[in-house]
Amino acid sequence: DHIFSFLNDLQDIREFYNIPPDLIINLDESAVHFDAIPAYSYEFKGVKHPPLKVSNGYKKRMTVLLAITGAGEKLTSHLIFKGKGAKVRKLNNHKGLLIYKNKAAWMTRLIFKDYLMYCVKSWLRRKRQDLESPNQKGIIILDNTSSHVFQGPELLEIENALNVKLVYL
Repeated sequence: DHIFSFLNDLQDIREFYNIPPDLIINLDESAVHFDAIPAYSYEFKGVKHPPLKVSNGYKKRMTVLLAITGAGEKLTSHLIFKGKGAKVRKLNNHKGLLIYKNKAAWMTRLIFKDYLMYCVKSWLRRKRQDLESPNQKGIIILDNTSSHVFQGPELLEIENALNVKLVYL
């Protein structure tokens, strides 16, 4: 029932603003592990809790943010590595790939907002020029993880700056 309600609301917004699939963006992030956790463990038959011997490598990971439009076009990926220090922009990449470091290699609210205001905003500007619709509203579909949720003046700031409607699952 919640799924149908969400889809109906999304369709209503799309129809109200006449939003083309090119300007509907769905994005989320996921952990990518450098070393895979072993799929099998071998122990004598009957042992209830066999010890799993693995290296610390399975804890090494990064977060990758992926975004795609309703028309199937992929936006530039966004990477977060574990480490100390400030964000790093355009690290050996001419396409504007955003690379960050933080203590846990997780998405934060500040990093996510910067991604929206830097990467998504410039992508939307180029796409609107291609469509010859500089004022066309768009939609960004997000889950409601704490790093994605904006409210009040901050929500209005982002929606106005990007000329989009943020829609939460």
